[in-house]
Amino acid sequence: MSSYSGKTVAGSDGSDHSFREKVASQYKTSASLKSTIKTLFLLSFLPMLVVLIHIMQEDLEIRFLNVDLPQVEVWQYVYMLAPFITFIGYSSLHKNKATQMSIYIYFSLATLVPALLYKAWLNFTNPSQTTLFKMPLSVLNYIFVVLTILMHAYSLFCASKLVKAWKQKGYKSK
Repeated sequence: MSSYSGKTVAGSDGSDHSFREKVASQYKTSASLKSTIKTLFLLSFLPMLVVLIHIMQEDLEIRFLNVDLPQVEVWQYVYMLAPFITFIGYSSLHKNKATQMSIYIYFSLATLVPALLYKAWLNFTNPSQTTLFKMPLSVLNYIFVVLTILMHAYSLFCASKLVKAWKQKGYKSK
C-alpha cells in the first residue's frame, strides 16, 4: 500500500497503478442509479397522495377547499396500485434482485402508464370547465399527467439500466 507521507512498499515506485484492481462499471452504475431511483420512488408518492385525497374526498363526501371537483374516474382506482408496484421495485434494491425489478417495470408499463395516458386522452376529448386556484382544471390535469408520466418514465429508464447492470456477467447479488 502506498501513503502520502509514509513509507511505500519496497520494490514499488508507484508506476504499477494501471495494473491495480478497479471497480467494475456495473457496480458504479448500480450505486449511482440506486440513489436516483430511491429518490424517484419517494417522489412518486406525491401524485399517489393527490389521487388518494381526491378519492377519499369523493367517498367521504368532504368538500376540499370549497371547490366542486369532478367525480372519481376509473383510472384513479387503477393508479392506486402504484404504491404496491413501487414497493416491489423498492424492495428489489437492497439485494439487487433483477427479476423483482423486472416485475416492477412490467407492472408499471401494464397499469400505471396506461392509466395516466387514459387520463390525458379523457382530458383531451372532454375538457373540464371547472376551475381550481383560478386555473382551468384541464390545464392542471395536463400538468399533473405530464409530470407524473415523466417521473415514471425516468424511473422505468433507471430500473431497466439497473436490471441490465445486475444481469451483467460477473455481478454478484446478495
